[in-house]
Amino acid sequence: MRNLYTNYGLVLMRIWIDPDATLSQIADDIGVKERAVYLIVRELVAEGFIVKRKVGRRNEYHVNLDKALNFQPLPGTTVRQQIVGLAMSMGMRLPEGEPVSQAR
Repeated sequence: MRNLYTNYGLVLMRIWIDPDATLSQIADDIGVKERAVYLIVRELVAEGFIVKRKVGRRNEYHVNLDKALNFQPLPGTTVRQQIVGLAMSMGMRLPEGEPVSQAR
């Protein structure tokens, strides 16, 4: 069965859920090669969707939830509105500290 979401969306969602996840863990979770996740993350960092920070020997990633999307059916929406709305519609528990009120 095909996935409804792109690998980019799946990577964003996975990083949002667990910013401490390694690229290898993300790859395993979404069913792609680690190299593919690396390339996706690199592109998302370059476009400002993800912030990358070096912590010791590892990289830590955070989703820029307030980044506006260029999505024609819903112009001006943010990553936060899309990702939180999707998570809530799926009955997922939001990460600690994520305000529900900003999801609307």
